Amino acid sequence: MQLTPIDRWLKVKFVQEVHILTLRPTEHTPKGIRRIDLPLTPGRRFNHLYKSSKPKAVNKFLIMLKDENQMFSTSVVDKDTWLKQFIAPEGKSPTWYVVSVFCLMGALAPVASWLRDLIKDPVFIENFKEAMEIMKG
Repeated sequence: MQLTPIDRWLKVKFVQEVHILTLRPTEHTPKGIRRIDLPLTPGRRFNHLYKSSKPKAVNKFLIMLKDENQMFSTSVVDKDTWLKQFIAPEGKSPTWYVVSVFCLMGALAPVASWLRDLIKDPVFIENFKEAMEIMKG
């Protein structure tokens, strides 16, 4: 199902995280960026990982890296949070789910009201009991 703008905003705000890999550490990191030193292993090109879920901080950091002429690589990754299954289920739109539930509740409300009124009617209850006696034999 296609994601709505609300779904995309929820996913960016609460689920996605940007990973920035660099060759060397930077002089300073903007607020909202976490630095993680990766272990030195043969064949690993990038040694430092920076993580952030704040787009403004990421943009500021990328501009800073470009100004310093650093080579870097970026990727967007989904965090493993308990919210992910509710906010961004794979292949589903939570907004359309909520809208469809409210539409279904609105459609079933008159039926529930009619059944409630029917159960309160003593004539209907008497006829129903009589019909059950006939069905039992």
